[in-house]
Amino acid sequence: MIAANETKSGSLKGLSEVVGIDFGATGTKVVRMKRSKEGLLITGVTELSPVTLETSNEQCVNFSLPKSVRSRNVAFAYSGRGAIVRLVNVPGFSRNSANADDTVRSQVGLDRGYRLGYTITSLAGRGKQEVSLIAVGVPSEETEWLLELVTKTGPSPVSMEVSALASLTAFVRGPANKTVDGAVGIIEAGEQVTMLAIFSNGDPILLRKFEFGYDQILDRVSRQFGVDRVTAHSVLSEHSIDVSQPVQEAVGSFLRQLAISKEFVERKVGTQVREWFLTGGLANADYWREKISKTVGKEAQVWNPLGNLFLAQDVWPSELEGQEVRFSAAIGLAIGALEDA
Repeated sequence: MIAANETKSGSLKGLSEVVGIDFGATGTKVVRMKRSKEGLLITGVTELSPVTLETSNEQCVNFSLPKSVRSRNVAFAYSGRGAIVRLVNVPGFSRNSANADDTVRSQVGLDRGYRLGYTITSLAGRGKQEVSLIAVGVPSEETEWLLELVTKTGPSPVSMEVSALASLTAFVRGPANKTVDGAVGIIEAGEQVTMLAIFSNGDPILLRKFEFGYDQILDRVSRQFGVDRVTAHSVLSEHSIDVSQPVQEAVGSFLRQLAISKEFVERKVGTQVREWFLTGGLANADYWREKISKTVGKEAQVWNPLGNLFLAQDVWPSELEGQEVRFSAAIGLAIGALEDA
Protein backbone atom coordinates (compact mmCIF):
# COMPACT_ATOMS: atom_id res chain seq x y z
CA MET A 1 0.00 0.00 0.00
CA ILE A 2 1.53 3.30 -1.07
CA ALA A 3 -0.60 5.83 0.76
CA ALA A 4 -0.04 7.02 4.30
CA ASN A 5 -3.17 6.25 6.29
CA GLU A 6 -2.52 6.35 10.00
CA THR A 7 -6.00 7.71 10.78
CA LYS A 8 -7.79 4.47 11.54
CA SER A 9 -10.79 3.99 13.78
CA GLY A 10 -11.93 0.71 12.29
CA SER A 11 -10.05 -2.58 11.97
CA LEU A 12 -8.67 -4.13 8.79
CA LYS A 13 -8.50 -7.61 10.31
CA GLY A 14 -10.73 -10.00 8.39
CA LEU A 15 -11.98 -7.25 6.06
CA SER A 16 -13.69 -8.76 3.01
CA GLU A 17 -15.62 -5.77 1.66
CA VAL A 18 -15.05 -2.02 1.76
CA VAL A 19 -16.33 1.18 0.18
CA GLY A 20 -13.80 3.70 -1.14
CA ILE A 21 -15.04 7.30 -1.01
CA ASP A 22 -13.10 10.07 -2.75
CA PHE A 23 -14.36 13.52 -1.73
CA GLY A 24 -13.34 15.46 -4.84
CA ALA A 25 -13.89 19.08 -5.80
CA THR A 26 -16.18 18.16 -8.71
CA GLY A 27 -17.90 15.13 -7.23
CA THR A 28 -17.82 12.42 -4.59
CA LYS A 29 -16.66 9.21 -6.26
CA VAL A 30 -17.72 5.98 -4.56
CA VAL A 31 -16.62 2.40 -5.28
CA ARG A 32 -17.64 -0.71 -3.36
CA MET A 33 -15.24 -3.65 -3.64
CA LYS A 34 -15.01 -7.13 -2.17
CA ARG A 35 -12.83 -10.19 -2.29
CA SER A 36 -13.97 -12.97 -4.62
CA LYS A 37 -12.57 -16.30 -5.82
CA GLU A 38 -11.35 -14.61 -9.00
CA GLY A 39 -9.79 -11.61 -7.25
CA LEU A 40 -10.94 -8.13 -6.23
CA LEU A 41 -14.48 -7.50 -7.47
CA ILE A 42 -16.15 -4.11 -7.89
CA THR A 43 -19.80 -4.46 -6.87
CA GLY A 44 -20.97 -0.86 -6.79
CA VAL A 45 -20.07 2.46 -8.40
CA THR A 46 -21.65 5.90 -8.18
CA GLU A 47 -20.86 9.59 -8.16
CA LEU A 48 -22.53 11.96 -5.69
CA SER A 49 -22.52 15.73 -5.34
CA PRO A 50 -19.25 17.24 -4.10
CA VAL A 51 -18.88 17.66 -0.34
CA THR A 52 -15.99 19.92 0.71
CA LEU A 53 -15.04 22.14 3.62
CA GLU A 54 -16.73 24.98 1.75
CA THR A 55 -19.96 23.00 1.32
CA SER A 56 -23.00 24.28 3.20
CA ASN A 57 -23.86 22.61 6.50
CA GLU A 58 -27.17 21.45 5.04
CA GLN A 59 -25.42 19.45 2.32
CA CYS A 60 -23.11 17.88 4.87
CA VAL A 61 -25.95 16.93 7.19
CA ASN A 62 -27.81 15.30 4.31
CA PHE A 63 -24.79 13.34 3.05
CA SER A 64 -25.49 9.62 2.85
CA LEU A 65 -24.51 6.66 0.72
CA PRO A 66 -27.05 4.98 -1.59
CA LYS A 67 -27.87 1.38 -0.75
CA SER A 68 -25.97 0.16 -3.83
CA VAL A 69 -22.64 1.29 -2.37
CA ARG A 70 -23.10 0.74 1.35
CA SER A 71 -20.82 -1.43 3.46
CA ARG A 72 -19.84 -1.83 7.09
CA ASN A 73 -16.43 -0.31 6.40
CA VAL A 74 -15.29 2.71 4.42
CA ALA A 75 -11.91 4.05 3.34
CA PHE A 76 -12.03 7.70 2.36
CA ALA A 77 -9.86 10.40 0.83
CA TYR A 78 -10.00 14.08 -0.06
CA SER A 79 -8.04 16.21 -2.51
CA GLY A 80 -5.56 17.27 0.15
CA ARG A 81 -5.06 20.81 -1.04
CA GLY A 82 -3.81 21.80 2.40
CA ALA A 83 -1.91 18.57 3.01
CA ILE A 84 1.87 18.20 3.02
CA VAL A 85 3.27 15.14 1.23
CA ARG A 86 6.93 14.13 1.32
CA LEU A 87 9.06 11.17 0.24
CA VAL A 88 11.99 11.08 2.68
CA ASN A 89 14.88 8.81 3.63
CA VAL A 90 15.36 8.54 7.39
CA PRO A 91 18.62 7.04 8.76
CA GLY A 92 18.21 4.34 11.40
CA PHE A 93 14.43 4.72 11.56
CA SER A 94 12.26 2.23 13.44
CA ARG A 95 8.48 2.49 13.63
CA ASN A 96 8.65 0.83 17.05
CA SER A 97 10.88 3.49 18.62
CA ALA A 98 9.30 5.75 21.22
CA ASN A 99 10.03 8.91 19.23
CA ALA A 100 9.19 7.55 15.76
CA ASP A 101 6.46 10.11 15.08
CA ASP A 102 8.61 12.99 16.29
CA THR A 103 11.42 11.85 14.00
CA VAL A 104 9.13 11.90 10.96
CA ARG A 105 7.63 15.26 11.95
CA SER A 106 11.11 16.71 12.17
CA GLN A 107 12.08 15.33 8.75
CA VAL A 108 8.97 16.77 7.11
CA GLY A 109 8.80 19.99 9.14
CA LEU A 110 5.30 19.40 10.51
CA ASP A 111 3.99 21.32 13.51
CA ARG A 112 1.34 20.02 15.90
CA GLY A 113 -1.43 21.54 13.84
CA TYR A 114 -1.16 18.59 11.43
CA ARG A 115 -2.30 15.01 11.80
CA LEU A 116 0.62 12.79 10.77
CA GLY A 117 0.46 9.62 8.70
CA TYR A 118 3.31 7.70 7.13
CA THR A 119 4.10 4.41 5.48
CA ILE A 120 7.46 2.72 4.94
CA THR A 121 8.01 2.02 1.24
CA SER A 122 11.46 0.40 1.23
CA LEU A 123 14.86 0.12 2.84
CA ALA A 124 17.31 2.46 1.21
CA GLY A 125 20.99 3.31 1.31
CA ARG A 126 24.18 1.34 1.88
CA GLY A 127 23.70 -1.52 4.27
CA LYS A 128 19.98 -0.73 4.36
CA GLN A 129 20.53 1.65 7.24
CA GLU A 130 18.04 4.16 5.80
CA VAL A 131 14.30 3.76 5.55
CA SER A 132 12.38 5.36 2.70
CA LEU A 133 8.89 6.47 3.67
CA ILE A 134 6.02 8.59 2.48
CA ALA A 135 4.89 11.07 5.12
CA VAL A 136 1.63 13.02 5.01
CA GLY A 137 0.52 15.89 7.20
CA VAL A 138 -3.17 16.80 7.10
CA PRO A 139 -4.42 19.94 8.88
CA SER A 140 -6.16 18.77 12.05
CA GLU A 141 -9.33 20.75 11.34
CA GLU A 142 -9.70 18.97 7.98
CA THR A 143 -9.12 15.57 9.59
CA GLU A 144 -11.76 16.19 12.24
CA TRP A 145 -14.28 17.50 9.72
CA LEU A 146 -13.85 14.51 7.42
CA LEU A 147 -14.02 11.96 10.23
CA GLU A 148 -17.22 13.53 11.56
CA LEU A 149 -18.72 13.54 8.07
CA VAL A 150 -17.95 9.86 7.48
CA THR A 151 -18.77 8.47 10.92
CA LYS A 152 -22.23 10.02 10.99
CA THR A 153 -23.19 7.90 7.96
CA GLY A 154 -22.88 4.73 10.08
CA PRO A 155 -20.01 2.66 8.57
CA SER A 156 -16.68 2.34 10.36
CA PRO A 157 -13.83 4.31 8.73
CA VAL A 158 -10.70 2.18 8.31
CA SER A 159 -8.43 4.81 6.73
CA MET A 160 -8.17 8.43 5.64
CA GLU A 161 -5.83 9.39 2.80
CA VAL A 162 -4.97 12.04 0.23
CA SER A 163 -6.73 11.25 -3.06
CA ALA A 164 -3.69 11.32 -5.33
CA LEU A 165 -1.80 8.95 -3.02
CA ALA A 166 -4.76 6.58 -3.01
CA SER A 167 -4.56 6.54 -6.82
CA LEU A 168 -0.93 5.48 -6.55
CA THR A 169 -1.97 2.47 -4.48
CA ALA A 170 -3.86 1.16 -7.50
CA PHE A 171 -1.02 2.13 -9.84
CA VAL A 172 1.54 0.20 -7.80
CA ARG A 173 -0.61 -2.90 -8.22
CA GLY A 174 -0.35 -2.51 -12.01
CA PRO A 175 2.15 -0.67 -14.25
CA ALA A 176 4.56 0.33 -11.47
CA ASN A 177 5.39 -3.32 -10.81
CA LYS A 178 5.61 -4.44 -14.43
CA THR A 179 8.62 -2.50 -15.68
CA VAL A 180 11.94 -3.95 -14.49
CA ASP A 181 14.29 -2.23 -16.96
CA GLY A 182 14.06 1.37 -15.86
CA ALA A 183 11.36 3.40 -14.17
CA VAL A 184 7.77 4.46 -14.84
CA GLY A 185 6.18 7.82 -14.15
CA ILE A 186 2.60 8.77 -13.41
CA ILE A 187 0.87 12.14 -13.17
CA GLU A 188 -2.41 12.31 -11.27
CA ALA A 189 -4.03 15.64 -12.11
CA GLY A 190 -7.39 16.72 -10.76
CA GLU A 191 -9.29 19.93 -10.13
CA GLN A 192 -6.92 21.50 -7.60
CA VAL A 193 -4.03 19.12 -6.93
CA THR A 194 -1.52 17.32 -9.15
CA MET A 195 0.80 14.54 -8.00
CA LEU A 196 3.92 13.47 -9.88
CA ALA A 197 5.45 10.11 -8.98
CA ILE A 198 8.22 7.99 -10.48
CA PHE A 199 8.63 4.33 -9.53
CA SER A 200 11.43 1.84 -9.95
CA ASN A 201 10.62 -1.85 -9.34
CA GLY A 202 7.47 -0.84 -7.50
CA ASP A 203 9.17 1.59 -5.11
CA PRO A 204 8.72 5.37 -5.37
CA ILE A 205 11.96 7.21 -6.11
CA LEU A 206 10.37 10.63 -6.62
CA LEU A 207 7.13 12.10 -5.31
CA ARG A 208 5.99 15.70 -5.68
CA LYS A 209 2.67 17.38 -4.92
CA PHE A 210 1.62 20.57 -6.72
CA GLU A 211 -1.13 23.05 -5.87
CA PHE A 212 -2.19 23.02 -9.51
CA GLY A 213 -5.03 21.54 -11.52
CA TYR A 214 -7.87 22.12 -13.95
CA ASP A 215 -9.04 25.07 -11.83
CA GLN A 216 -6.00 27.12 -12.82
CA ILE A 217 -6.41 26.30 -16.51
CA LEU A 218 -10.09 27.22 -16.39
CA ASP A 219 -9.37 30.50 -14.63
CA ARG A 220 -6.69 31.49 -17.16
CA VAL A 221 -8.97 30.77 -20.14
CA SER A 222 -11.85 32.60 -18.45
CA ARG A 223 -9.74 35.73 -17.91
CA GLN A 224 -8.12 35.58 -21.33
CA PHE A 225 -11.44 35.64 -23.20
CA GLY A 226 -13.54 37.52 -20.66
CA VAL A 227 -16.08 34.72 -20.21
CA ASP A 228 -17.52 32.92 -17.20
CA ARG A 229 -16.19 29.55 -16.05
CA VAL A 230 -19.02 27.58 -17.63
CA THR A 231 -18.26 29.10 -21.04
CA ALA A 232 -14.53 28.61 -20.50
CA HIS A 233 -15.15 24.93 -19.80
CA SER A 234 -17.12 24.64 -23.05
CA VAL A 235 -14.32 26.35 -24.97
CA LEU A 236 -11.77 23.89 -23.56
CA SER A 237 -13.98 20.88 -24.20
CA GLU A 238 -15.18 21.75 -27.69
CA HIS A 239 -11.94 23.25 -29.10
CA SER A 240 -14.05 26.07 -30.58
CA ILE A 241 -11.34 28.69 -30.00
CA ASP A 242 -7.55 28.50 -30.06
CA VAL A 243 -6.69 28.33 -26.34
CA SER A 244 -3.05 27.32 -26.72
CA GLN A 245 -1.70 30.58 -25.25
CA PRO A 246 -3.70 30.69 -21.98
CA VAL A 247 -3.31 26.93 -21.51
CA GLN A 248 0.46 27.20 -21.90
CA GLU A 249 0.56 30.08 -19.43
CA ALA A 250 -1.43 28.01 -16.92
CA VAL A 251 0.57 24.77 -17.24
CA GLY A 252 4.01 26.20 -18.02
CA SER A 253 5.30 26.23 -14.45
CA PHE A 254 4.26 22.62 -13.83
CA LEU A 255 5.80 21.45 -17.12
CA ARG A 256 9.12 23.04 -16.15
CA GLN A 257 9.06 21.21 -12.83
CA LEU A 258 8.17 17.98 -14.64
CA ALA A 259 11.19 18.35 -16.92
CA ILE A 260 13.46 19.06 -13.93
CA SER A 261 12.13 16.02 -12.05
CA LYS A 262 12.64 13.73 -15.05
CA GLU A 263 16.21 14.99 -15.52
CA PHE A 264 16.95 14.54 -11.82
CA VAL A 265 15.86 10.90 -11.86
CA GLU A 266 17.65 10.06 -15.09
CA ARG A 267 20.92 11.87 -14.33
CA LYS A 268 21.23 11.81 -10.56
CA VAL A 269 19.52 8.51 -9.81
CA GLY A 270 20.73 6.94 -13.05
CA THR A 271 17.41 5.38 -14.08
CA GLN A 272 15.65 5.99 -17.40
CA VAL A 273 11.91 6.67 -17.21
CA ARG A 274 10.66 4.22 -19.83
CA GLU A 275 6.92 4.90 -19.67
CA TRP A 276 4.63 7.72 -18.59
CA PHE A 277 1.01 7.37 -17.48
CA LEU A 278 -1.78 9.85 -16.77
CA THR A 279 -4.78 9.57 -14.50
CA GLY A 280 -7.21 11.92 -12.76
CA GLY A 281 -9.75 14.17 -14.47
CA LEU A 282 -7.22 16.00 -16.67
CA ALA A 283 -6.03 12.74 -18.24
CA ASN A 284 -8.93 12.87 -20.68
CA ALA A 285 -7.94 16.31 -22.04
CA ASP A 286 -6.12 16.19 -25.39
CA TYR A 287 -4.14 19.37 -24.73
CA TRP A 288 -2.90 17.96 -21.40
CA ARG A 289 -1.73 14.67 -22.92
CA GLU A 290 -0.01 16.49 -25.77
CA LYS A 291 1.89 18.87 -23.50
CA ILE A 292 2.97 16.13 -21.10
CA SER A 293 4.11 13.91 -23.98
CA LYS A 294 6.14 16.74 -25.52
CA THR A 295 7.77 17.55 -22.18
CA VAL A 296 8.83 13.98 -21.34
CA GLY A 297 9.72 13.07 -24.92
CA LYS A 298 7.43 10.02 -24.97
CA GLU A 299 3.75 9.44 -25.59
CA ALA A 300 1.98 9.63 -22.24
CA GLN A 301 -0.63 6.88 -21.86
CA VAL A 302 -3.97 7.25 -20.12
CA TRP A 303 -3.96 4.65 -17.35
CA ASN A 304 -7.20 2.78 -16.69
CA PRO A 305 -7.43 1.94 -12.95
CA LEU A 306 -9.80 -0.96 -13.67
CA GLY A 307 -6.92 -3.12 -14.91
CA ASN A 308 -6.45 -6.38 -12.94
CA LEU A 309 -9.88 -5.96 -11.33
CA PHE A 310 -13.18 -7.71 -11.92
CA LEU A 311 -16.51 -5.93 -12.33
CA ALA A 312 -19.90 -7.29 -11.38
CA GLN A 313 -22.30 -7.44 -14.32
CA ASP A 314 -23.64 -4.03 -15.38
CA VAL A 315 -22.05 -2.37 -12.34
CA TRP A 316 -20.39 0.53 -14.18
CA PRO A 317 -23.02 3.23 -14.87
CA SER A 318 -23.39 4.10 -18.56
CA GLU A 319 -23.14 7.83 -17.78
CA LEU A 320 -19.67 7.24 -16.33
CA GLU A 321 -18.26 5.36 -19.32
CA GLY A 322 -14.93 6.88 -20.30
CA GLN A 323 -14.48 8.49 -16.87
CA GLU A 324 -12.66 5.62 -15.19
CA VAL A 325 -9.61 7.82 -14.56
CA ARG A 326 -11.68 10.03 -12.24
CA PHE A 327 -12.27 7.00 -9.99
CA SER A 328 -8.63 5.98 -9.56
CA ALA A 329 -8.52 7.30 -5.97
CA ALA A 330 -11.73 5.56 -4.87
CA ILE A 331 -10.50 2.34 -6.46
CA GLY A 332 -7.08 2.68 -4.84
CA LEU A 333 -8.67 3.24 -1.43
CA ALA A 334 -10.61 -0.01 -1.66
CA ILE A 335 -7.62 -1.96 -2.99
CA GLY A 336 -5.37 -0.68 -0.23
CA ALA A 337 -7.82 -1.57 2.55
CA LEU A 338 -8.50 -5.07 1.24
CA GLU A 339 -4.87 -5.91 0.52
CA ASP A 340 -3.78 -4.65 3.94
CA ALA A 341 -6.39 -6.78 5.69
